[in-house]
Amino acid sequence: MTTQTRKIDDLIPYARNSRVHSPEQVAQLAASISAFGWTVPVLVADGVIVAGHGRLQAARQLCDAGEVLRLPGGEALPRGEVPVIDCSGWGDAQRRAYVIADNRLAEGSTWDQDLLRIELESLEGFDLSLIGFDLAALDAIEADGFDVQAADANAATGCDHREPAQAGQEPAPWDDPADAAPAEPQAKQTRTVYPLVLSLNRAQYERWQALKKRGGFDDMALFAQLLEEF
Repeated sequence: MTTQTRKIDDLIPYARNSRVHSPEQVAQLAASISAFGWTVPVLVADGVIVAGHGRLQAARQLCDAGEVLRLPGGEALPRGEVPVIDCSGWGDAQRRAYVIADNRLAEGSTWDQDLLRIELESLEGFDLSLIGFDLAALDAIEADGFDVQAADANAATGCDHREPAQAGQEPAPWDDPADAAPAEPQAKQTRTVYPLVLSLNRAQYERWQALKKRGGFDDMALFAQLLEEF
């Protein structure tokens, strides 16, 4: 198989693709393509995408914004085109199977926590929002409490999977105990906790950590404090 370029508008998404890319993840992919260049060709069969739906969505977003797509070496790609590999020689079952396998097989890998922490520490000054970990995951890694399965699940959807706490329910574990247990009997107040992902560069992340340490806050408490001040 050889790599060639094709127009984005000529590539057809597979109608039964079961992998969903959230707007947040597409934005992350677009930022990665801008920073690193186009590293992985889209796999197509008879013009239909077999692998690379998320990358193509990101490419379309970048092209609509007027950005020129480039290869890792800096060479500009033809406007509105992306690298592809044609696998039209595959049978129907082989194509369908690979659509699933391309997404599923990577989920079986795990992280070496110590090596990951060392690598992240070596990226001082680099925009860590480009590597796919949100602020909460980076904070947990630094504190040696990283839950890779939760982080990977959050990255897959671009949001936190925790359900908001509704009126009449017991407070969820991430709620502030002070809010959940008022000093005097009163009607329960409705409180909804919305998931939030912050994208910070290294300098902003270090500033955030310093504010947390100085005030004795966790991420949620610091964000609430900043909201009250502004």
